[in-house]
Amino acid sequence: PGTVLSLFVSTQLPTIRATTTVTAPSRGDALVSQFVQGSVLYDPARRQVAFASGPSLERAGISGRVFLDADGDGRWQAGEQTLDGVRVRAGYVTALSDSSGRYRIWDLPAFEPVLVAVDSSTLVSPLWVPAYNSVSLETSPNRFRTLDIPILPAGVIEGRVVRQTVDSTVAVPGARLLLRRHGSSQTAELVTFSDGGFYLIGVKPGEYELRVDPAVLARL
Repeated sequence: PGTVLSLFVSTQLPTIRATTTVTAPSRGDALVSQFVQGSVLYDPARRQVAFASGPSLERAGISGRVFLDADGDGRWQAGEQTLDGVRVRAGYVTALSDSSGRYRIWDLPAFEPVLVAVDSSTLVSPLWVPAYNSVSLETSPNRFRTLDIPILPAGVIEGRVVRQTVDSTVAVPGARLLLRRHGSSQTAELVTFSDGGFYLIGVKPGEYELRVDPAVLARL
């Protein structure tokens, strides 16, 4: 009989998840219950203890560092610059690298492949590009998988396409160019400007073949 007041408060913190329930009847004593949930994790990449607000059983994580791969070997070495503030995405979960270039992502499904990629818009220089667009990594339960992410100092390709006539040199606007890296099947496309010039930024180091689309040559 009478009015019953119920108050439910849920608090989500980086380390714990707390739920408080208060029930106050018009007659009798109030009842308060507190539920706290969290997990203690070990990150072998950092050799540190980490915390998660949810359960960790059958969940998985990825951790590592983001670094500028100066020698292009894909492995971090002492002396190579680590990058902070870089957003790493694993499936639908993201994390920013800290001042030491470290990142940590938790609460991923175990035994399932997940695509890990870098948000290029968070890189400081437009001439920096990830060594790979994305990498598929299969997670293991109750632990972190280590994945260091190399960033390459890239370059710029620029030039001009012209057609030599009997009397002069004429620019070729709107020409489709094909850029292919040696040893790769991936091809990037460029289109010349009104003056025949072309420009491409963020080209990974390596040897390339640049040619005019055969269909364009046929029209010419």
